[in-house]
Order: sequence, then C-alpha cells, then structure tokens
Amino acid sequence: MQSTSVVIPTCNRASLLADSLKSVFAQTVQPDEVILIDDGSTDNTPDVAARYPQVRYVRTENQGKSAAINLAMTLMTGTRLWVVDDDDIACPDALQKLGAALDANPSAGFSYGRHDRFTDPANGGERVWQDTGYWRDGHPRDFLIATMEDMFTHQSGMLFQKTLLDATGPFDTGLKRSVDYDYILRAARISTSVACPAIVFHQRQQLLGGGVFHFLECQLGIVQLCLDQQLGVAGA
Repeated sequence: MQSTSVVIPTCNRASLLADSLKSVFAQTVQPDEVILIDDGSTDNTPDVAARYPQVRYVRTENQGKSAAINLAMTLMTGTRLWVVDDDDIACPDALQKLGAALDANPSAGFSYGRHDRFTDPANGGERVWQDTGYWRDGHPRDFLIATMEDMFTHQSGMLFQKTLLDATGPFDTGLKRSVDYDYILRAARISTSVACPAIVFHQRQQLLGGGVFHFLECQLGIVQLCLDQQLGVAGA
C-alpha cells in the first residue's frame, strides 16, 4: 500500500505559506502526512502552522533548505515524498495525477508534471499569469540529458519513491542555491521517471537573491559535476 508524505521547508515566508498549505489540504487525494520544517523563522510562521493542527510542525535553527528536507526525510513515514515549496500553490488534483503516473509505472523512481507561473505585483494589482515556459517532451531515458540542458521540472511538481530517496542519499547541505536541481540530476542518474503532462502546480515568480548570473553559475557548476560523474561511471 502506497502512502505519501508531504514536506514543506520554510523560512520567513509566513505571508505565502498559508496559500501553500491550503492547496496541499485541498487535494482530491489527501496525503497521509504533512511535515512542515520551520528553518529558524523569525516571523509569524508558527502562528500560520497552528491553524493546521494536522500538520507535523518541526522548528529548527536556521541551517538552510537542504538540511530542512534532510531532517524531514528522517521523519517521514510514507513510501512516497512530495516536497512543496512554501511559496508555490498545488493544483487540487496534483497528488492524484502524480501518484497515478507512478502507479501505472511502478519501475519509475519519480513522476513529474508541468507548471504554470504567476507574479503578484508589489503594488497589490491583479495577479499576472504565464505559461510553463521551457518544457521538454520526450522518452524517460532522455530526462537526464534534457534536465542538464535546462531545468524544466521543479520539486513542487515531482513525486519521489522512498526507495529512490534512500539510494540517492541526502540533499547537499554545502549548496546555497539550486539544491533541488542538484538532487533531481542525482536521482535521474540512477532511476527512470514518468511524465505527467498536466499542470500540477502554480509556481510563484520572485526576484532572485544574488542575481541571475550567480544563479546560472550555480546551475552550471551542478551540471559540470553531473557530467564528471557520468563520464567517470562510463569510463569505469
């Protein structure tokens, strides 16, 4: 029997967290548990969490997103993991569709779906919507190369088998950015995947701290490491 643990790592995003939690609890297929890791927030995140008594709320000192997810992975009881970013909004049928894709492809280590994007103007104006943007359709065997070329699927739209998490290992706490990108590539190196063509979450667009060039530099470094590891395996 499959069961799903939802993990939401958060830090100082109380104003956005409520929408994320609300969307998780609005699922047509309810998760078996929801773990909220508060990574040392100094805002009213505890008050937001208290509105949802069914949430397993864990507060830690600030150590970063990777450490928060790693902690949650030691606490989860489900056979599948869905990590939802604290500023994203899941579609009501997200878990149903991602789970059905894995059910139909039991050898796959993870399923992934599309997303659209939105921005809330700073002046409080009407929400602005955009489509998925970059997306790659293709055979599951092409997922790793396609993702190395550019990240087109994101954590909030992915459902992982616990067996794959155990094989992949913990998130890299040495990375300050793109920790999900690194993990997706590492998981894709050792597992197959299955695509869900539907939009499964709405991704909030925000300014990149440190700038776009720093963000791209981090991603290029992660891709280079993945290439080095692949070449090492091929040459062994």
